[in-house]
Amino acid sequence: MSNAQRRPVVLLRPVPGDTVIHRLWAGTKLITVLALAVLLMFYPGWLPIALVTLLVTAAVVLAKIPRGALPSIPGWLWLIVLLGGVTAAFAGGTPIVDLAGIELELGGLLKFLRITAVSIVLLGLGALVSWTTNVAEIAPAVSTLGRPLRILKLPVDDWAVTLALALRAFPMLMDEFSVLYAARRLRPRLRAQTRRERRKQWIAEVIDLLAAAV
Repeated sequence: MSNAQRRPVVLLRPVPGDTVIHRLWAGTKLITVLALAVLLMFYPGWLPIALVTLLVTAAVVLAKIPRGALPSIPGWLWLIVLLGGVTAAFAGGTPIVDLAGIELELGGLLKFLRITAVSIVLLGLGALVSWTTNVAEIAPAVSTLGRPLRILKLPVDDWAVTLALALRAFPMLMDEFSVLYAARRLRPRLRAQTRRERRKQWIAEVIDLLAAAV
């Protein structure tokens, strides 16, 4: 694989291993992720973010997740984050920094950075569960954890079966979309001359891909 080729997103496909993280019960991982997510939701400060980040990093090291499992980040995503940071900076607010006689209000930018950090940490938690848990173990764990809800006559078993089918189908759907997209790109097509024609061509391609997938 060349350095220029982007690494794809690998989800719902566990990384082989027999570490302490791999051997944990799937329900324990789900409860931990839920608890940490609730913690960051109610206390989205820099200290909780740093502590959860350290916890995720330690778990990744213990699970021996290779660097190749991390997907490449496309350039357009960095552009969106930069645009969001610049937009949030206009909101102002404390703290205020005096730079060469110019007062800069960094409150909006710091809030944006904190929200971005929380999102990255939560994505890391989800990815860690995906890399260290067999898909077949998640549905039974959800059924066991949801056992108290049966008292309320909720269809916990049906939810677990639906979740199991969805988790098994998701990787297959991703592969099918990749094949369809690659086949679509190989088809000859007319070169659009105007922006309107390019937009119509892009919409037609999306419709064709969705129709083929269905």
